[in-house]
Amino acid sequence: MITKLEAAFRRNFEERGELGASLSIWKNGEEICSLHEGWKHPDRSAAWESDTLAPVWSATKGPAAIAVLIGGQKYLSFEVGLNEDLVELLLQEEARFWQRLVNRDPPEPDGTKSCREILTKLYPKHVEGKTIALPADAIEWDRQLQEANANLEKWKAEKELAENKIKAALGYAEKGVLAGGVAYTWKASPRKGYVVQDAIVRTLRRSVAKH
Repeated sequence: MITKLEAAFRRNFEERGELGASLSIWKNGEEICSLHEGWKHPDRSAAWESDTLAPVWSATKGPAAIAVLIGGQKYLSFEVGLNEDLVELLLQEEARFWQRLVNRDPPEPDGTKSCREILTKLYPKHVEGKTIALPADAIEWDRQLQEANANLEKWKAEKELAENKIKAALGYAEKGVLAGGVAYTWKASPRKGYVVQDAIVRTLRRSVAKH
């Protein structure tokens, strides 16, 4: 296991441009692995030593999360055995992930908010007059988008209908109750005005050519 760790540690410098780093692993109160290599500063004027100080940043999130999960309870300690197969799988996945970064090969787009934000940052503006032929798969994407939009309009109308019926039933009342403890309120409240700052946004629109 230590040999694999050493190999992975060295690859950071040989393949990934690591400047300086160290690794210390303890078990049963004894240090079983101590590695350090590289330089303290970008000008490579001083070597990285085993006692070189560095900010840990996110390294404490794991232990902190565990502490929060068992916070307020009695302290529990477990010894988890090493799973060699899992370690090898993680190393393989890490190598594949890093290679995608080297090749500038982004993952497939998904339906998350973070993906939408990344695409907006990657392609903030269009090239005036540039037209491309979309891939054949875009025919299915177009069908999915039209189906989704149709369903959104349908359920938006259903939502508006149900809300309007409840509002009509409430009238001037502030609150209306249903059996089982469900209640609806319809209150008037002041809303502060605001000014939207100028910005450049890209909007996806669909058009159909006339034949």
